[in-house]
Amino acid sequence: MQRQTSGVLTINTLARFCGSCVALRGLWRLTRGLILDLRPVVPLNSVRVSATSTKGAPVVDTKKPCPSQTCYPEPGGLAKADCTWHETFYGVIRDCPARLRLKDRVPSQRRDAMQSISSPILRHIGYVILPEHRASGGFDHAAVHATTGHVYIAHTANDAVDVIDPVSQKHLYSVPQLPGVAGVLVSDEAQLIISSNRAENTIGIFPPGPDPQVSKVAVGVRPNGLAYDHVRRQILVANVGDPTIAGSHTLTVVAIDEGSTRADIPVAGRTRWAIFDPGAQVFYVNVADPAEIVVVDARQPHSIAHTFAIPSVGPHGLDLDPDSHRLFCACDSGELITLDARSGKILGQNSLSGSPDVVFFDRVHKRLYVAAGDPGTIDVFDTKSMGKLGTVATEKGAHTFALAPAGDQVYAFLPQSHRAAIYQAGPT
Repeated sequence: MQRQTSGVLTINTLARFCGSCVALRGLWRLTRGLILDLRPVVPLNSVRVSATSTKGAPVVDTKKPCPSQTCYPEPGGLAKADCTWHETFYGVIRDCPARLRLKDRVPSQRRDAMQSISSPILRHIGYVILPEHRASGGFDHAAVHATTGHVYIAHTANDAVDVIDPVSQKHLYSVPQLPGVAGVLVSDEAQLIISSNRAENTIGIFPPGPDPQVSKVAVGVRPNGLAYDHVRRQILVANVGDPTIAGSHTLTVVAIDEGSTRADIPVAGRTRWAIFDPGAQVFYVNVADPAEIVVVDARQPHSIAHTFAIPSVGPHGLDLDPDSHRLFCACDSGELITLDARSGKILGQNSLSGSPDVVFFDRVHKRLYVAAGDPGTIDVFDTKSMGKLGTVATEKGAHTFALAPAGDQVYAFLPQSHRAAIYQAGPT
């Protein structure tokens, strides 16, 4: 009898204990759910953060973007966590607690892939997820089609031009088979997209829209910079060249209608970006070494008209203010050189956040934007005073961006997380 009573007591005790565990577990789930529901959701980013490293620091998983969009980092390095989707498909994962400051726990090399900091100058408003890289190379130059607002991005790693819609914040389609695509230029007058295909020594010419028919024209060695003269329907292509091939640093002038070259112009060294000045009817081309800007008359595009010496190492990005006739030349030395476009006179020098690449002048707001891949920033200047308005962090390696024709938005291309970050320009 005592043995039976002992057994009953043991079973009852165990049942009460299990019941308490179930109740406590239910209470925890309810409390946890209330905590999660109170947290704002910011569905901006495809980078997942989870505290799974052996040293206790969060790691980044970019292979599986989360469809629930609840575990995404916020601009500025604040994280979301406890994603139900990831728990279901990856097992129980302890994600970072809400509002975790990544700068305190994530190693800097990983944190760089997640930064995207807003400022009053450029307010971050969203991301567009782009196709993952199939090889090295990341992104390069890009341009905006004014009629549709679509952005055409040279995705060098994928031998393609990616097309995005900033309004819907979606990747629309890609134009493939553009080997080593480095430059993209949009002509709204001609309704044409032009690409420089560095790995194929060609340029591609095609209309806006999906599944275009691409016409290709052979040019010089490793084409990069592009500039277009609509009046004469001619493209100037700046060929980077190959130091092992004598005479390969050249400029190629292409006639669009004939689909053939009009001239090949030798230059003294490696070319960088190029622009066209419709007022002066000339092309300007940066040359890295010797540090100079080459000027070619569009009316007689068979030779160099003259050159402007640049007092800094490695002229790279280039743009023009046609109203004030000023050229803005961003140099590898980390300097921005402003010069008179007619005489070549140096008007000023400014320090940059790093070694720059792409430069865009905003004619509407009279601002200049300069991207530097290291550390991953965009410097913003007031071109009336040439004072720096500020610096916006993007992502390490993000050396290219595009500017909307109205000057109201900037699109930065982030190679580590294969995204386009969209920024709204603030008031002047």
